[in-house]
Amino acid sequence: MNYLHVINHPDEPGLACEVVQHGLELPAYSLTMPNYANFRLGKWEGSPCDTIVVTGTKLAFPFPEVAVYPNPACDYLMVEYKGGIGKSLHFSLFDVLGRMEMHEELSGEAASQRIDLSGFAPGLYFFKIERNGQAVKTGKVTVAESD
Repeated sequence: MNYLHVINHPDEPGLACEVVQHGLELPAYSLTMPNYANFRLGKWEGSPCDTIVVTGTKLAFPFPEVAVYPNPACDYLMVEYKGGIGKSLHFSLFDVLGRMEMHEELSGEAASQRIDLSGFAPGLYFFKIERNGQAVKTGKVTVAESD
């Protein structure tokens, strides 16, 4: 392999992209493609590219005493939490595209609360439980068809 092909305008459709076969002569004969650059170098302050930073929900503090079950769920989901909460929690359910499908306030006084899932299409959903605007538990749940 002495050459690489070049696409001068990759965002243009059809012939307007200007494909040039053998457009780049390699300095030496090679049987393999050149090595790819290391794209996992971390955050670059001031970079014009916003795709180098991984975003996600960071938990404010571990909250192991919150349980969400059953999984898979059909008609309802139980959110169970043990004492020491004192303040209300907020439960949000998102579809796979990140659209919020449900938001409910959970009472800090009750030990558990039933979340009604009737009317939800079967599939994968993501949940987030927050207290004072900080995520305390996140996860995913599968909603199955009801019998």
